[in-house]
Amino acid sequence: DEWGRVKVQFPWDRSDKNNDHSSCWIRVTQGWAGATWGSMAIPRVGQELVISYLDGDPDQPIAIGRAYRQTNLPPYELPKLKALATTKSREFGGTRANELRIDDTTAQISAALMSDHEHSALHLGYLTHPRHHGGGKPRGEGFELRTDGHGALRAAKGLLLTAEAQLKAGAGQLERQQVIDVLQAALTLARQLGASAENAQGVAQDSQPQQALTQAVNALGHGANDQPHGTGNGTHPIIALSGPAGIAAATSRSIALGAGEHIDSVAQHNQQLTAGKKVVINAGDEIGLFAQGGDMRHIAHNGQLLLQAQHNSIQVQADQSVEISASQQHVLVAADKHITLLCGGAYIKMQGGNIELGMPGDFTVKAANKYFIDPSNAAAELNSWPATSFNERFQTRFTNGDPIRDRAYALIRKDGARFEGRTDGEGYVTLQQGMTLEGLVLEWLDNGEPA
Repeated sequence: DEWGRVKVQFPWDRSDKNNDHSSCWIRVTQGWAGATWGSMAIPRVGQELVISYLDGDPDQPIAIGRAYRQTNLPPYELPKLKALATTKSREFGGTRANELRIDDTTAQISAALMSDHEHSALHLGYLTHPRHHGGGKPRGEGFELRTDGHGALRAAKGLLLTAEAQLKAGAGQLERQQVIDVLQAALTLARQLGASAENAQGVAQDSQPQQALTQAVNALGHGANDQPHGTGNGTHPIIALSGPAGIAAATSRSIALGAGEHIDSVAQHNQQLTAGKKVVINAGDEIGLFAQGGDMRHIAHNGQLLLQAQHNSIQVQADQSVEISASQQHVLVAADKHITLLCGGAYIKMQGGNIELGMPGDFTVKAANKYFIDPSNAAAELNSWPATSFNERFQTRFTNGDPIRDRAYALIRKDGARFEGRTDGEGYVTLQQGMTLEGLVLEWLDNGEPA
């Protein structure tokens, strides 16, 4: 009932009712009983109770204990498992159980808190498989918290996950000096190389978020009973992760790493990034690459190396030499306005279809032969090449979608080159090739004149 009382069937009761009229309500002693606090284990149907009588009064029965018997056996086989102490329950209307088990087997002590729901358990000490008949196959040492269901680990004021040794709990709960030292060294290196990159006209590095996180780890736990005088806010909800011999993270699928602000990755030695297929780096603002003491190499082993500044300029500078070579094909330098080559006060300038040469010294030409022939242009030259970066064969159509067949036309390129011809049976004009993006003009002709 509401007071934790039960009714029993006495073995000597010849009426043998086995119902709620078998006895009066009988109180049950508990190991700990206070006003809405204490321990509670209500006897269940089928359990054998030991009944006593207060002051020897048969009208004041009280259950003072419970006992096992031949038809009500203990949870574990005895005497084989006499080293076990357990509190094991049984699901109402089911077969599952919850259990707090203490195992004092010689040299194999352990404790376990278990629930059959989702096979959830906390195992501590010398871990074994269940000791159903006395033995138990070893399965590890230390602790295991496991479940077949979901799991969560929460700490609102910060969490330390570490593999740093702390033998026999000889230091504080949040002892983390090693992770602080590593974070501080990483911050120092990031600042030093960031300053060097900025001095060399590289992209400036913002180390403030990394510094703030390092300080938060340093202050973790300040104000607690073992760190009452620590400075800083010791309750930042951060996670500090430390593995003195290394940290390995692996999955056969994907890893997603996201940050609302910064991601700072620092290695005192090498930082290596490898992908079996593609590596894609996108930035909404700037990308800075800086090598302080060694080479910087960009190599496309089989594919094309493409370098573009789509809406601005490209600067290539060197303290010593700049070398450009093509082992098997050509080197093309193209510009919309002009190209100027400078050296020692002399220059060559190409602009508007003209070439201008200027020099403070001599102009020497050495050649076996010299030819001055009719004019030409770059567009005509590029159209004769076997391949170029940009090429297009345009198709002409009427407004109803039909091809414009066998019609005379003239194509005018950006450099003024003019190409005349007739559309073919599908309305296509002659293939045009170039090394840069450019516009062109198409004119229809009538007897050689614009129509």
